[in-house]
Amino acid sequence: MNPPSEPKIIGKAAFQVLGLRYEGLNEHGEIPAMWEQFILRVGELVPDPAHWTAYGIARSIPGADVTKKWEYLAGVEATPGINIPSDMVVWEIPALTYAVLPANNVPGIGPTTHYFNQEWLTHSQEWEAGEPLMIELYLETYSQDFIIYLHFPIKHKEK
Repeated sequence: MNPPSEPKIIGKAAFQVLGLRYEGLNEHGEIPAMWEQFILRVGELVPDPAHWTAYGIARSIPGADVTKKWEYLAGVEATPGINIPSDMVVWEIPALTYAVLPANNVPGIGPTTHYFNQEWLTHSQEWEAGEPLMIELYLETYSQDFIIYLHFPIKHKEK
């Protein structure tokens, strides 16, 4: 699947994601290994382990060079009052505007990200990059269609 020429632009309210955190460059497949651990523990975090939506969130670390390290969270939306396991963290994601593009499975994340940054964003007359993060949204249908919805924060260009 090739990315569409225009992403869907959406606004999303602030929300929290609870999960396992990784810091580094994923040079040795640490993130896929973390996902394997996380999936085994979903039953601790959601009311119905047969039906859940997952989030992969990559973001820069303030003051750190992203070519040396960044952080990633494999998680689910945190429900109020949930008991947070000691080895997990909660990230607050602020209300933002996103450009949303579909990626065809995990190998499609890189090409879709490249398209967004190098093609769409550089040619946009209206939008520029927003917060330094990217959200991977894995809907409940992911195991059938392998579509990941990438959410890139954007903001209106200053004029």
